Amino acid sequence: MAYNRRRKRRTRSAFDDEFIKESLLSPELKAFALGLGVGVLTMALFPQVRDKVIPATETAAQGVKELLNRLTDITQNLKEGLEDLVAEAKFEDLKQAIDNDIAANGHDTE
Repeated sequence: MAYNRRRKRRTRSAFDDEFIKESLLSPELKAFALGLGVGVLTMALFPQVRDKVIPATETAAQGVKELLNRLTDITQNLKEGLEDLVAEAKFEDLKQAIDNDIAANGHDTE
């Protein structure tokens, strides 16, 4: 029984077996590490591949950067459009509420 109580009080450390099984040995991390290793090994063993891959990678990275900039602009424009739409709707609601209040109280606008 003392073992169970002591076990319950233990805190989870970075070197805990469960942490390693769940995080460090995940299929995604294994696939990433394998791909990274194959890429590094290929570039080390075949310099001509490296000379062609690096510029292609730089071009791809530039393309991704431009795409992200475009998406950011589109998102910003959508946000501004929605904010304008909401502001107009609130104004119309306020205008309608004022008109209803005036009509209910029988006040003239003179």
